[in-house]
Amino acid sequence: MFIATTSFALLGLASFTLVGSSPAAQYQKLDSRQVLDLPYQRCDTHNGKCEKRSTGFILDVGGNYTRISDAKIEKTFNGIKFNTPGPVVRGYLFDKDVNEYEIFRLKNRQFSFDVNIASVRCGYNAALFFSQMDVEDKPGTGYCDGQNVCNEMDIFEGNAAASAAVLHPCNATDKTGKCDPWGCGVNTNTHIPTLVGPKRHIDTQKTYTVTTQFFTSNNKVNGELVAVKQFASQGKKTVALPTLSIDYCNQQEAGNPYWNVTGEFPGISRSWDIGQVLIFAFWGSGGDSMSWLDGGLANPRCNQTLGKSATGEVTFANIKVDFIRKITVSA
Repeated sequence: MFIATTSFALLGLASFTLVGSSPAAQYQKLDSRQVLDLPYQRCDTHNGKCEKRSTGFILDVGGNYTRISDAKIEKTFNGIKFNTPGPVVRGYLFDKDVNEYEIFRLKNRQFSFDVNIASVRCGYNAALFFSQMDVEDKPGTGYCDGQNVCNEMDIFEGNAAASAAVLHPCNATDKTGKCDPWGCGVNTNTHIPTLVGPKRHIDTQKTYTVTTQFFTSNNKVNGELVAVKQFASQGKKTVALPTLSIDYCNQQEAGNPYWNVTGEFPGISRSWDIGQVLIFAFWGSGGDSMSWLDGGLANPRCNQTLGKSATGEVTFANIKVDFIRKITVSA
């Protein structure tokens, strides 16, 4: 995730609300010590059955949490919904049964979720991504990413105008190596602007599904990662972004001084063997602050009608890990 390390502290009057299924759901106050129920589906077991993982959401412990003590949390839900008028708000998926971060290994698997970013305007970034953090770290601590020492896979960084998926490899898996802060990625605003966006084929003013598939050299979990493919679906409509492949990244990042010295695809592949932590974040300051993502004020979509609230809010829901399934593209 492309973010200045000086702004990692959680500041401002950020609020989190978990999305529920009952209009009469009960609420509770949120602080950094609580783990909030946020289960997800795993459908990649040997017997082919889906299991509901007993996981929860926990805030990063950095920053001044007394300033968000009035945030409301819904107990019956299938996702998480939050916003922030401060620099950044961040949290993690946590395994409540073993008192550790939930670890994901996604080679030869697909990862999907529903997202609603209708009110997230340009200059803000609602993110869902993975980082090779240490599973043993105390809950809410240990954050690292591809800007410094940890392999990172950005599944989704976006707002209503644009979204991106980016690989940030490192040439070591023990926090001693160098990482690629730029990364190799694809962006809906750059690659398929007529297909994804407000009132486009996939309308970002409505909820849609993002599915990311991780292909290996031998179509098994022990193979080398060779490609990452992402789709956006809404109703009966599905579009595909360009595939993040070895050839694509080597060509795309020819001018990137970091890519060929920071592990490339093998670096990311090794990190999935070890496992990565799922992270949720929302950050930005409006205007041109996310121009690398949405094009800033030069993008016609970045106007006053896009994201009418001060900061907007994002919902991530129905998180699921599955075997790679055939997906038919409609555009």
